[in-house]
Amino acid sequence: MNKILKKVFLLTSILFVQIIVFSIPSQARVFNFKSESIAGYFRGSMGLSRLGSTPYDNASGNTTVFSGDEHAYNYSGEIGFLLNIGEFSTFRVGAELIQSKKSELIGSNTSGAKLFDLVSDVFVFNTTGTLEYHFYKTDTTRFSVFAGVGLGSVSLDLDYTFTSAGLTNFGLSSNYKEESSSYIIGAHGGFQYEFLFADTVTMAIETGFRHLPVTKLNYEKDSTGIYGAISKGSKTRNQDGSDRTLDLSSYYVALGFRFYIDFM
Repeated sequence: MNKILKKVFLLTSILFVQIIVFSIPSQARVFNFKSESIAGYFRGSMGLSRLGSTPYDNASGNTTVFSGDEHAYNYSGEIGFLLNIGEFSTFRVGAELIQSKKSELIGSNTSGAKLFDLVSDVFVFNTTGTLEYHFYKTDTTRFSVFAGVGLGSVSLDLDYTFTSAGLTNFGLSSNYKEESSSYIIGAHGGFQYEFLFADTVTMAIETGFRHLPVTKLNYEKDSTGIYGAISKGSKTRNQDGSDRTLDLSSYYVALGFRFYIDFM
């Protein structure tokens, strides 16, 4: 699922760039926010992650000891279009990919014997709608507050490569990959500074908070895992039988560019 969504996002990005390139005016014009209405944009963000070890810590054996990096931060990329509504507000819609830093870990028993290598991967495809209010503006700069919502999907992949000791310890015959997913609803808000960068291109710097809890996950395919048979469509469980949950919420900083389009 991750690979398909990433390919779709890449193809959409290429189309987006082509639209922007062919919309750039051949002659320079004087930029003024009052006379601009539509723009294409792309932006990237980064923030510390709340995930830590929660995607895998309660799914890999009661006494397993992990060494390696946790999910330390999230980063994202977004493309979309915006429409200026009057002088003091802007509405933007976008498609966003949020990737938590992959965790590459070693799982061992309490005696220090290696049981498996694990790659934990958490990925989000999110469609967003955001309303900006410009509380201070000049012809080429503006300060804004913004708030919005998002609807998307999250994928969690736990890819296990066992040692012979690990296979024996868990009663397995081969490696396996636990794949889970869910639909999610989130919200975001913050502050933004936008200013003229070059010609009809502006730069937007923002800081904000993204609220993105994942209250449930479902298995993507049938398999046999550490705790027995896994059925496609059933809830993803922790080792104590509780539902697996994630929290992708975080404070973040973002940098973006907006390409204002002249249709006249």
